Amino acid sequence: MRIGHITLANRLFAAPMAGVTDRPFRMLCKRLGAGYAVSEMVTSRKELWNSLKTSRRADHSGESDPISVQIAGTDAAMMAEAAAYNIDRGAQIIDINMGCPAKKVCTKWAGSALMQDEPLAAAIIEAVVAAAAPRNVPVTLKMRTGWCRPSATRCAWRASPNRPAWRWSPCTAARASRATAVTPSTTPSRR
Repeated sequence: MRIGHITLANRLFAAPMAGVTDRPFRMLCKRLGAGYAVSEMVTSRKELWNSLKTSRRADHSGESDPISVQIAGTDAAMMAEAAAYNIDRGAQIIDINMGCPAKKVCTKWAGSALMQDEPLAAAIIEAVVAAAAPRNVPVTLKMRTGWCRPSATRCAWRASPNRPAWRWSPCTAARASRATAVTPSTTPSRR
């Protein structure tokens, strides 16, 4: 499997998840066979880049290739700048977060909340791709099928990599909308 010009060892991915996919976890996943592991989301807010939390998330020392960084934000220019910042720090793939359902992310209109504003989502994708393309860094997108069930098909279709203005790589869509709650009663049984 390839993401842009980067060939992955296999199709086993460790998806980005705040508080879980830190550097030691990604390194462990790769050591145990994952072909691809994405960082926790890094904010596009420049004033937070030197904070302990963000500097830890943007540290890839000792990590094997490919280095993939997920960025999150709500402003196209800031997201493009965040892509360039992370590429300068070693990112070989940039992943845009349009899938996080967490309330603290969505109340800022980031993550899966972007599924409610298709023009803004498109502007962010186009700005990040424009920032990454000259450096030959592919851009991926993690998204949900939409904000709520009625919008699911529409949002997933419109953010398609077949859209000619966008030159980005895989789109990973969670099979649920942001409104779909996962509870113990809805989680599939292992029986």
